[in-house]
Amino acid sequence: MSSVTLVSITLAAVIALAVGLLIGFALQKKLHQNNLDRATQTAEGIIEAAKKEAATLKKRKTAGSKRRESSLSNPT
Repeated sequence: MSSVTLVSITLAAVIALAVGLLIGFALQKKLHQNNLDRATQTAEGIIEAAKKEAATLKKRKTAGSKRRESSLSNPT
């Protein structure tokens, strides 16, 4: 095998390795971004549900307090 062929094969292998690493890095970055986006959406959904539940509980508590006040001021 001549030295030119050996250098060509080595150069091709190094280029292929570099391209493979770049593609792998790009795919990994994309997967991590997708996971982050999904986690953000889930967190936002949880926060929104908690806000709705808090508002509902506040309304119930306020309504219960008003009923108690009216029953105390108007004993029957």
